[in-house]
Amino acid sequence: CIRDRATIAAGGLRTALDLAAASETGIAESAEILAKQLGVWVDAAADATVKSHFLGEAADLLSQAANASTVDVSDLALGLANSGKAADIAGLSFRETVTGMALISSGFSSAADAGTSFKTFISALQPATDKQADAMKKLNLLTADGTSVFYDAQGSFIGLEQAAGILKTATEGLSEAEKEKN
Repeated sequence: CIRDRATIAAGGLRTALDLAAASETGIAESAEILAKQLGVWVDAAADATVKSHFLGEAADLLSQAANASTVDVSDLALGLANSGKAADIAGLSFRETVTGMALISSGFSSAADAGTSFKTFISALQPATDKQADAMKKLNLLTADGTSVFYDAQGSFIGLEQAAGILKTATEGLSEAEKEKN
């Protein structure tokens, strides 16, 4: 957390101040946004240098993503609050998650809704039921041994860009109703 004196000394406070200035959020809100992302994406046992480095990258990425999209840093943080842990567990990087959230948020009533939908999407890439596995099999989204094509042989997520391409190919020719059903 940013309350850790070593992290503050290593630049955490300066980073929160910089994010507040760049995003037009308050200092307390910027510190809270960064602390929450730190809690999701960085091991609590990491040293202050690692935490401070992440905070700097996170602040830059959040600012850049907000500037390039229709959501501000505060809204983006709400979406990340709903999707970050699921994305981390699935193997997405912080960068890929923030970029993905920034890209899809404009299509939802709020970034928080986008985050919830993003979490649902990530969770659905691994079939949890036989019905889901059957639907994925029909769309050729399972390998011969029954594992999801969205993960490589080592179990790592293949990335959003590649996953989107696979989904696009798998659903070509389906009506909107068929896509909703699957």
